Amino acid sequence: MNRWRLWWPWALLWLAAGVSTAALDPRAPDARGWVGYLVVSGLGAALLALAWRWTAGGAPRWLALALGVALVLRLGTAVGLARALPVHGYDREHQQAGYLFPDAYHRDSDAWDLATSGEPLWSAFAERRTSDQYGGLLFLSAAVYRLLSPSAHHPLLVAVLTTFVGTLAVPLAWRFTLEAFGEGAAGLAVWVVALYPEAVVLSASQMREPFVITGLALALLGYLWLRHERRRSGALALVLGLALTVLVSPPFGALAGLVVSGAWLW
Repeated sequence: MNRWRLWWPWALLWLAAGVSTAALDPRAPDARGWVGYLVVSGLGAALLALAWRWTAGGAPRWLALALGVALVLRLGTAVGLARALPVHGYDREHQQAGYLFPDAYHRDSDAWDLATSGEPLWSAFAERRTSDQYGGLLFLSAAVYRLLSPSAHHPLLVAVLTTFVGTLAVPLAWRFTLEAFGEGAAGLAVWVVALYPEAVVLSASQMREPFVITGLALALLGYLWLRHERRRSGALALVLGLALTVLVSPPFGALAGLVVSGAWLW
């Protein structure tokens, strides 16, 4: 019973996110599409639950509020853009297709083409494309489409993934800032991460930035834990954070490594 009390909020979050995004998808998913939304939302909710248990020990109640606000803002923005842009957006190809950013449109279109081509997904890294010269997000997006929505293109599926990834930065930023600078700075950092408009919009789109932001936050937390003699947790967080950043953007991964190295020297 006690274990169920720990997990039921995350199960409720999973169902609410999966059902609402599937129901509001302007491209009207079929039964398999609904399963895809439930799977992506379940993965996102599981990642948030793990991050919370890993970082939010002794957290104040307002941190849960900030996490919920961040996720609702990002999911609501993703759904709102997908539905509003084709009707109220500019007369441009990407906005008429429901994408705010042309980069997201071209990369996501290439991901759909790769997912339905029958080619191995690893070709995202082997063939240089103007939409994604690194291949990481192209690979992840194509994998989502091939596994969860092979019969119809639902861009909102990938946007749901990026919203959860972007929201992961909230508890990570809180723990890092709390241990490094204190409670007051931690509160400010959490609400900046949760509410900063550009972070919300980028996390609600099929963009790299949510992965970069969360990867950097995870890497910095790992560095701090290593400094505090939490070697196992620190090494795991540092490696995962840098790997996530390198996957979607090697230059940003190198920059994150330099930031962590600079912090270590400082």
